[in-house]
Amino acid sequence: MSSHIQIGDITPRVQYDAAEDQLAFAYPFPVFAASDMEVYVGANLQADGYTVSGAGGSDGGTVTFDAPPRPAGAPATTVTLRRRVPLARTTDFQEGGAFRAKVINDELDRIVAGLQQLADDLARALTLAPTDSGTASTTLPSAEAARVLGWSADGGRLENKDLAALGAIQRADSDPLALAAEAAPGTAADVSRADHVHPLPEPAEIGAEPADAAILKADTAATLSVGYPATVHDLGETGSATLTPDITLGHMQKATVSGDFTLLAPAHKGAIWLSLTNDTSGGHSPAVSAYATVSGAYKADAGALNVFKITRDDGGSYLEILTP
Repeated sequence: MSSHIQIGDITPRVQYDAAEDQLAFAYPFPVFAASDMEVYVGANLQADGYTVSGAGGSDGGTVTFDAPPRPAGAPATTVTLRRRVPLARTTDFQEGGAFRAKVINDELDRIVAGLQQLADDLARALTLAPTDSGTASTTLPSAEAARVLGWSADGGRLENKDLAALGAIQRADSDPLALAAEAAPGTAADVSRADHVHPLPEPAEIGAEPADAAILKADTAATLSVGYPATVHDLGETGSATLTPDITLGHMQKATVSGDFTLLAPAHKGAIWLSLTNDTSGGHSPAVSAYATVSGAYKADAGALNVFKITRDDGGSYLEILTP
């Protein structure tokens, strides 16, 4: 058995998703002393509350907590163990003194451990690709509040960028159909969550032939003006009747679902956005008839909102259910 630690080619860091009531966490890399081990629970460095076994050996060991970092019923958390050796000489060889192999090996092991430590830090840092020309400066500018990092126009350095100047998208939590309908022409409709937003019909689908700036226009890269009608045609309650979409009533329509109605295909070519809100009883769902394709799932919960994108062309009628 070797009398000194063997430093293998291994990353001096390991991370676990802690199980409920788990106390012991193994580490596969060697440490010279228990004080060389850093222990994190989540993002928090632990000063105490654990013991380190296996220090001084080549095969790693175990960190055992006094109390589980994730008690039963607690939310998920991570445990990170990493070796951090002081980057300093621990020996000094005297002129004409004894030359002991163990002392030399220990010192070389500490040098390699320090290099592994630095290599792990660099692997987790932002660096230029090996194929990059290397002419760009990666020095960070001074920190500024409410700014984001970005490359300069010539790509030679990093700068603080103003989000407002970049034309950031304004967002709010609301119904995409109502947003598009209520946005006054020439103003940007606030959009909330990306998963609530779906493409509006093409200008040709809504009768813009040729497309007119008043119908749909982009004033600047940061502004999208919506020229759809400022009102939504209210179809009232569906009851258990048959509902046939009618493009002549407008491209944006809404109704309250109060029964198990039947949705027929439209009689005219074009596109309709139909917003359906379930009444307080819920449990109703529509039957569809004469559609070439139907996609999406209908939510029948009380008060749930479903948005139907209904289109008809020469190939038939199509229904897409967009559930926020």
